Amino acid sequence: MYVYITFSQDSEAVIGGCEAAWAYFGGVAAVLIVDNMSPAVDKADKYNPRINKTFLEYSQYRGFTIDPANIGHAKGKPHVERMVPYARRNFFLGENFISKDDCQERAVSWCTDIAGKRIHGTTRKIPLEVFEGIEAGRLAPYDGNRYDTPYWSECKVHPDHHIQFRKALYSLPTKYIRKSVEVRGDSALVRIYYKGTLVKTHPRVDQGKRSTDFNDYPADSN
Repeated sequence: MYVYITFSQDSEAVIGGCEAAWAYFGGVAAVLIVDNMSPAVDKADKYNPRINKTFLEYSQYRGFTIDPANIGHAKGKPHVERMVPYARRNFFLGENFISKDDCQERAVSWCTDIAGKRIHGTTRKIPLEVFEGIEAGRLAPYDGNRYDTPYWSECKVHPDHHIQFRKALYSLPTKYIRKSVEVRGDSALVRIYYKGTLVKTHPRVDQGKRSTDFNDYPADSN
């Protein structure tokens, strides 16, 4: 098992936790069973769940299949949930940590040296030995390069030719004024789509800044 310390549950935190887990295990699992949390699943459904766009893009990048836990089913997610009280009792209970980093470092050691070397209550086997002997060889390679988590948003193009995305402004040509566009931004670029077609790319700028392409304005404008 692997424990990831986070104070939030947004897309960046969830994907960051997955990235840390792949690094810890030394590879990527073929299937990831997720609870129906909003950063992973937009709409829970037994037969046709709607996967969050950012998380779906991430799964395609890493090459794993998303399998949301079966909602309302007694055995839909028991294995993961049983690990929560185990970690709470055996790792967190009675401990004090000087920082989040201290907690994370100690959690990793606990996963390897305590949880990994115990006799598992159900299988009666040592998890670390099973992992190293069987499961590790079945993981897909992990390149070690952390994923640049993007943000998706729907924005309206204002009369000044700009959209506001992540508290920064980006321009588009006149013909898109008052139209709704879909925006994908990562740490380097902001890509703007209209009806599924990429229509504009900007360098990412800091909050409060703007990226304006003056070619987006009519030729006779001042």
